[in-house]
Amino acid sequence: MATHGPAVFTEHNEDARNRTGAYPHIDRLFHIQGGGAPWSMRIKER
Repeated sequence: MATHGPAVFTEHNEDARNRTGAYPHIDRLFHIQGGGAPWSMRIKER
């Protein structure tokens, strides 16, 4: 997903790189591509 996401949002990638925080989801994908840890989720039963 971290490689597919920026390909889907190609028209926003340059703006996202120039304005950190303007596209937080794209920023996160760039972070993961750069070696950052992906998010994880745990389902908590009641």
